[in-house]
Amino acid sequence: MARERGLSQSLFWLCVAYAGSNSVSKLALDYVSIPTQIVFKSCKLVAVMIGSTFILKRTYSLFEYAIACGLVIGMACFAAADLKGEAAAAEASHARMLFGLVLLVGSLFCDSVLGNLQELVQKGNVCHETELMYVQSLFSGLVLFVWTALSGELSASVALCVTSVRSA
Repeated sequence: MARERGLSQSLFWLCVAYAGSNSVSKLALDYVSIPTQIVFKSCKLVAVMIGSTFILKRTYSLFEYAIACGLVIGMACFAAADLKGEAAAAEASHARMLFGLVLLVGSLFCDSVLGNLQELVQKGNVCHETELMYVQSLFSGLVLFVWTALSGELSASVALCVTSVRSA
């Protein structure tokens, strides 16, 4: 019973991580460029390594840690060059980009939790892979629906659709 409850809690946090990973990375696009988002998301390996060290108690070789450090250094250099490229921009633009980078790091954190909890849930035979993907997607869709409704984006998009249909 306690094992099932623990796996059910893992499934809940897995759904939260899935929703966070998807929504936070898309939100970051309001603050950073698409190439910056792609570079950060391509460094998901580092986040998953860190997460699996804590969640699954995995260890990695010194070589694997060196490669991960190289990825982090490359990611930091890219972000610094992107910031420097906007040298003519105002300080507010730099603050916006830094906030976007923080959002991307948060998205990577969610990716780390997501991948490792997926493995944990599948090893616990809580549900089939198809059911897992369905539950994750349904939960994420509900979270995004609520978010767009609360932010006003849902009503604005519905109004735009109604206006488009009437004018057609």
